[in-house]
Amino acid sequence: MGNSTTAYRYESSFNEIATTNTLHQVNGRLMSHSQPQTTYTPTNDLSNTILSQHIIPPKTRMFLIRRTFLLIVTFDAIFMVLLWIIYNQIRNITIDEAFKKEVINYSIKSSLFDVVGLSGMRFIILMIPYAILRWSHWIFVAFTTLSSTGFILAKTCVFTIDETNKSATNYIILIASFILAWVEIWFFDYRVIPHERRLREALNHGERRQLIHSYGSGSISPNSLLLNHHHHHHHTAITPNEQHQSFYSPLYSVDGSDTEDARHEPLRAVHSDSNVSRSLLATSTSYLDDDRIDDYQNQANDTINEIWKIYKDENSWCNELKSRDGLDTVVSKTFPKWGKVFRLTGTVAAPRSLIVEMLFEQQDDIPKWNQSVIDCQILQVINSDLYISYQLTGEQAQGFITKRDFVNLTARRCIDGATILAAQACLHPRMPPKDTCVRAENGPTAYIIEKIDETTCKFTWLLNVNLKGWIPQYIINSALAGVQLGLVEALRKYISKTVDVTSSYSSSTGDHTI
Repeated sequence: MGNSTTAYRYESSFNEIATTNTLHQVNGRLMSHSQPQTTYTPTNDLSNTILSQHIIPPKTRMFLIRRTFLLIVTFDAIFMVLLWIIYNQIRNITIDEAFKKEVINYSIKSSLFDVVGLSGMRFIILMIPYAILRWSHWIFVAFTTLSSTGFILAKTCVFTIDETNKSATNYIILIASFILAWVEIWFFDYRVIPHERRLREALNHGERRQLIHSYGSGSISPNSLLLNHHHHHHHTAITPNEQHQSFYSPLYSVDGSDTEDARHEPLRAVHSDSNVSRSLLATSTSYLDDDRIDDYQNQANDTINEIWKIYKDENSWCNELKSRDGLDTVVSKTFPKWGKVFRLTGTVAAPRSLIVEMLFEQQDDIPKWNQSVIDCQILQVINSDLYISYQLTGEQAQGFITKRDFVNLTARRCIDGATILAAQACLHPRMPPKDTCVRAENGPTAYIIEKIDETTCKFTWLLNVNLKGWIPQYIINSALAGVQLGLVEALRKYISKTVDVTSSYSSSTGDHTI
């Protein structure tokens, strides 16, 4: 009877805390729709930085990627005119003479001005629908490319070169026109169309948020919803107004998953899984040969050495970003071998063993507290301080940055009282690159945890990453500092919640004992 009473108290306390946490999450989502954003999150930072500063122009202007396409079309026309002028200068013919010979007395067998006219035709046909009318269908660029290809192939069969004026320019004009026509259709089909589709979705998302905000004065307050739960726990009434204004788009789930229970299950005490995690790391699942294992161990040692050199380097770091309270700072420095490395420095109110356990031994639980990570799993354990992990991150900036996945060699070391949790990209046969997402690569990356006292640690995160894909790296760099601040904030919140759950359990069992 005593055990059942204890279990009932624990379950009731646990469910109450889990329900409150869930309502807080709902409260936060409603607040994000009805009020301006006041909290700092990595997803918002990445979206705002990229979309507002680099990508999304005002509605009165066309997208940057379309302007780039139109510049290529303009370059096509100007470049072909320039080649034709150079061609005639090589033949010692003035522009007037060349015009009379190749335009007035035109012959497909000897004139090259028709190739210049072909590029002018592409310029006119593409500028009208894509620059003036702002259409996005591929039929126009397909027509110009196919017609140009057919004409150039036909001209090549009948074109004759004067024996006294042979030069490579004759062939360059024909080849250049052929290549530029196909560059235009490739760029429009594989860059402009998908890029603009993502940007329109992002703009539509922003318009929907503004529409919800415009109705904020008539919507029910999120705080009143939370109070309504406390005062009417078993009799919650939903008005028609609430039904229309409390909907929001659901979060995406992992590809191929059949359930989302793992994402929404109640928070549990961190130490409840420690035995499982430690037993997993204590049991090697290696099926690789000894040479391959030695390669992984050597790579881990090299990574630790590089990270320690970067960590000890205190010269010429540039300030990137600070948290609002000024406690967390992000600096960066460019290294010849690795490129730009970001370094976050802050403090976390938790024992060092707890932070190490969350970030290393329980890495597969990271998606529960870091919303930017969809999936995280350990592929292979080499020893208790070395394993290979896989991580899948979700779309960012309303889909502008697609999913990225990482395969990392993850190692744990202790140097001069600091615990280093290092990671660097590696290859593993169980997780080859996928067609559904871009395989990104981490350079020397690490969490470095140093003990300040029994309940506080200095937290440092060195980040060097290449997200690959077609997005310019300087755009990604502009938002990585914000992502780092967002992670350490999420880490603190999760630690705080898990400590509350553990304290609640301890209180319930303590009351029964008394």
